Amino acid sequence: MSERCFTAPDLHKIGVLMPLTDNGDPQHWKAMACAALLAVAHFNARDGSVVPAFSQSSGVSSLAFNLSARLYDTAYTPNGAVEAFRAAQDAGSAGLVGPYRSASSISLYPRGDFLDLPLVSYGSTSVVLSNKPAFSRTVPTDEDSAAVVVSAIGGFGWRNFNIVHVNDAWGSPYAQLIAARAAACGLNPPLKIKFEYDDEQSAREAVRTLSKQPQNIVVLLAFVNDLPGIFNEADALGLLSGSHAWIGSRSFSPASVNALVDAGRISNTTRDKLEGMLQAGHAPSPESFGLFKQSFAHLSPTECEAMDPQLGGMEPSTFADPPENTAYAFDATATVALALREQREGNLTSANLSTAELLRRVSFEGASGA
Repeated sequence: MSERCFTAPDLHKIGVLMPLTDNGDPQHWKAMACAALLAVAHFNARDGSVVPAFSQSSGVSSLAFNLSARLYDTAYTPNGAVEAFRAAQDAGSAGLVGPYRSASSISLYPRGDFLDLPLVSYGSTSVVLSNKPAFSRTVPTDEDSAAVVVSAIGGFGWRNFNIVHVNDAWGSPYAQLIAARAAACGLNPPLKIKFEYDDEQSAREAVRTLSKQPQNIVVLLAFVNDLPGIFNEADALGLLSGSHAWIGSRSFSPASVNALVDAGRISNTTRDKLEGMLQAGHAPSPESFGLFKQSFAHLSPTECEAMDPQLGGMEPSTFADPPENTAYAFDATATVALALREQREGNLTSANLSTAELLRRVSFEGASGA
């Protein structure tokens, strides 16, 4: 029997599941990881500048209760997430932050439920994950984002569009939600064109299918690693030269596209044609995110690397303008930290509750809002 079956959780330990390799945009994910670790640093310092609850003691002994966090690389795949989960559990983690992809969370939440090792994701938005005992998230679901996408389409007076989506636990249900919302709002049913994750030929074939359709409004649900196949083929077929309007999900950003240009996977010419591309979906509260950005701006590459050597090589410009998703990573870690503090206190209202149950009770103002 595996040794991990006998590993007791340590209430001082948090495991952070983060795609640090094979992610298409290393700077983005290092910023995400650094934001998660920053939350622990704020908690230990009782710094309430972003999360006021950190400075509010829940009991006498909480003043001496500090946490540690460690990064575990998911390599952006469900299999990598399982290995990261096992490593974090072996190390005695009492709560896990992550993973990012919905496909990975679907693989992990039954394990977390069985082991009472709950997950708080900063990016798994699929409605398939709703109401799972050992799974929580700090990011809005795709049901909310689908309403935003359809509202944007209708707001421009468009009635016909197509959806190009990754065929996984996030992309397929999200595409269905958008299609259902569109039908309810009186728009014409879209054609849903799927492709396989991180498969350039599959992505190119999806774009070729798109090029044969009469509709010229495109909703794109893709990850960073999918973009070279999609945009390079779209450019080659003339779909980026004004004939089509693209609406992208927030699963990628302009900085992600720039990282692909730097890596030689997308040309400067193709990138320039993406200027002004619409993106629809969730975003953190501007005021709350502004407070977080002020704190994040005080960090340096050296300080992030000191928190974990895997974060070496961060660019100074990242700290002045962090990705919006860093807010959700910070808040996911804050959620676990506050739940573990409550469990450590074991007061009358929480003494008999599991970590997962305590996580669902946590409420606070954070980097993304309330």
